[in-house]
Amino acid sequence: MRILFLSNLYPPWELGGYEQWCQEVATHLVDRGHDVSVLTSRHGVQSACENGVPYVTRTLHLQTNIAYYRPIDFFLWRPFQERDNIQTLRKKFPQLPIALVSHGQEQFSLLSQHETKYAKTHSLTRQLVVDDVEVHVCGTHASWYSFSEEDYPDFLDVAPAAPAQINDYIKLGYIHVEL
Repeated sequence: MRILFLSNLYPPWELGGYEQWCQEVATHLVDRGHDVSVLTSRHGVQSACENGVPYVTRTLHLQTNIAYYRPIDFFLWRPFQERDNIQTLRKKFPQLPIALVSHGQEQFSLLSQHETKYAKTHSLTRQLVVDDVEVHVCGTHASWYSFSEEDYPDFLDVAPAAPAQINDYIKLGYIHVEL
């Protein structure tokens, strides 16, 4: 069986029991002959291959830096980090369907009025759509700030409510991964 674990953190860096549990389960599944992959961040290690475990890939980008948080970094780097995360997933699982659903402040960088200001973000998001990644922003969240579907470029889907969109994907068999 092919199994993928996605975890923000993984030993030797641990904040709690989940990271240790993930490592123990992955190790036991490998010992039983399963094809296991762990996609995690480099947080707490110097390089992507520091631990030498062949089935652990340390290229996942954390949503924020645990030790140093600047909100502007989140808005500026998030699309590039998502692209890298998707490329890593597609390298290991080429047929994996992927959808991104935004329900936060980052979705406002994708407003049509910001196409020049955030040109790289718009270009990257448009490329994700071309590469068969469905990208949605939350219409309800946008409406709280007086924005509507017409305020976003045509390549984006403005979902009536992001949580409902996520639930629809889950019903289709998608796995919810919050990055």
